[in-house]
Formats: sequence, C-alpha cells, structure tokens
Amino acid sequence: MMHKVTINNDNRLYGLDKDLFEEGERVEFRVMFATDTDYRVTSEQVKVTLDRVEKGYEGVYCFIMPDEDVQVSVSSRNSMMKLGHEHLPGKDKEHPADRKPGTVICPECGAEVEEGMKFCHNCGYKLY
Repeated sequence: MMHKVTINNDNRLYGLDKDLFEEGERVEFRVMFATDTDYRVTSEQVKVTLDRVEKGYEGVYCFIMPDEDVQVSVSSRNSMMKLGHEHLPGKDKEHPADRKPGTVICPECGAEVEEGMKFCHNCGYKLY
C-alpha cells in the first residue's frame, strides 16, 4: 500500500519527484544549507536522519517509509539575526536539556559556548 509524504507542504522544493511511497521504501530529500543558519528537521511518525552533505551546502536527509502517511517539518533560524535579546540565538535554550552537554549560553549574544571558555566565540563577550 502506498502512503503520502509531505514536507512543509512543498515536496518539489525538497527534491521529491513523487508524493507516494511504499512501506519499507527509503525516502531521501534535500535541504539547502545557508551560512549562519540552524536547521531543524522533525517528524512525529519517523526518525529522520542527516545521511550526508553534498557540495558542502546540501544536506541529504532520509528515513524508511512506515505503514502510514508521514509529515516532515523543516525549519530554520539565522543565528546572526539580531532583533532584540529575546530573539537572539540560544536565548530560547533556557532549559539545560536543550543545550549540548558541556556548554553554557553567552549572556550577550545567546550563542552556545564550551564551558570554561573565557570569551564567546561568536561575539567576544568576556564570560569569566
């Protein structure tokens, strides 16, 4: 039985030539990477993994089609955009579980910085 894949409501943008896949079929799609941008690729139905990076700027993601329709969400956030402190990168990472282990959040720009660093690698703020 064939099931539908929907990626942000525009499969063609992500390199999918078809919308229907059979259970067990490998599904690959592409996300064009931009400088200073963080990407989040998620689905409630499947585990989506980054398989490889091609040409240095194109991420190839994949998953195995289950016996149900799949909705994939691709979102991005430019880490250099400054709208105000409440919108800076990392400012939404208030819960320690949202950060990589061994990192702290720079109070000036919100970037994740390795614990023990004296200065933020992103903005140069003196941390300690």
